[in-house]
Amino acid sequence: MLFSGDTRGDAAQIANTLGIAFVHTATGQDKAREAEKLQADTCAVIGNGLIDLQLIQRVKIGIVVLQGEGVHAKTFLAADIIVPNVNDALDLFIDEQRLIATLRE
Repeated sequence: MLFSGDTRGDAAQIANTLGIAFVHTATGQDKAREAEKLQADTCAVIGNGLIDLQLIQRVKIGIVVLQGEGVHAKTFLAADIIVPNVNDALDLFIDEQRLIATLRE
């Protein structure tokens, strides 16, 4: 599922291309509420903006991406994992050994 404030206006198209649902979320509280509907303690999320802070704080695994538009400092500090881009974040789920290695104590 894709939760997005949709700043660029292309989230619905991206979700459609990926074959996933899109939910427009105008605030961080909206994102956190949507995660609650999905049992947030079993969710992983990817984000980078201040709008993602409450969501990252609420879910099991919060991944921050260092995309070109930057990362909000509060969101950066709340993350469990930090990666250079969204593809690297998604790769953590394709190769679960990467995720395990990153989170192992």
